[in-house]
Amino acid sequence: MPNAIEPYNEHDDRVVFLSKFFENWQISLEFAESKSDHFKKVLRIAESTPTFNRIIDICSGSSDNNDASRAFKLIFKAAEFLEFIKLYDIVKNWKSTVIRICGEIVDRKTIGKLRRCYTDKVKMINFPTYCYGVSPFTFNPFGCHRTKIHNMRYNAWYHYIIEKDGKILIDKKRILQEIIKNLQDYRLCPVLNPNEIFSNFLKLPCEIKHNDPQWIISRGDDGMLIIESREEVELRRILI
Repeated sequence: MPNAIEPYNEHDDRVVFLSKFFENWQISLEFAESKSDHFKKVLRIAESTPTFNRIIDICSGSSDNNDASRAFKLIFKAAEFLEFIKLYDIVKNWKSTVIRICGEIVDRKTIGKLRRCYTDKVKMINFPTYCYGVSPFTFNPFGCHRTKIHNMRYNAWYHYIIEKDGKILIDKKRILQEIIKNLQDYRLCPVLNPNEIFSNFLKLPCEIKHNDPQWIISRGDDGMLIIESREEVELRRILI
């Protein structure tokens, strides 16, 4: 636990935080003509997509040369991610396939991580607050359990504190740094909302008094503080 808390500046830290993410999410799928048995099927599906675009003829640089290899590009928005996956599963092993998220080339490992997280969210259609956690192990105050900073128990936000002069000081600068670090592998997630995450971060108090009625403060068996808002306790009682 640090002996001092580094001050944070809401405006400057917001700029730094949001610069790590993308505002208008989109994913593009590019591929060239292939000898694969699935090429005609892929082309048929692609041509029915509104954002389908024949880029160029790779060999000639002209779209008029029928003997040249053709390249194609499709763009999908966040809400169309599963449509992207249908085509991606067919062309992901083609040598010509290139995937870009917001213009940034990504590999299959990255797509795999985003896919698992996103499809889990889709499966939880009756749980609209999925990103805020679905169990005591993933409940979080920010809107993405990939921040790995939770409401309780394991790496809870109230582990980033200093007790001083009867007050509990929250090390918000350190919390923000942890959020940025932990979200690096998921910063390209189609449903990640950095503005919402930062707004929720701002809601964390800078300090808490032991007698504040808004909070339930206790100590665990290890002597560490456990801090929960009364509103949060009631919400968890309903969800569990």
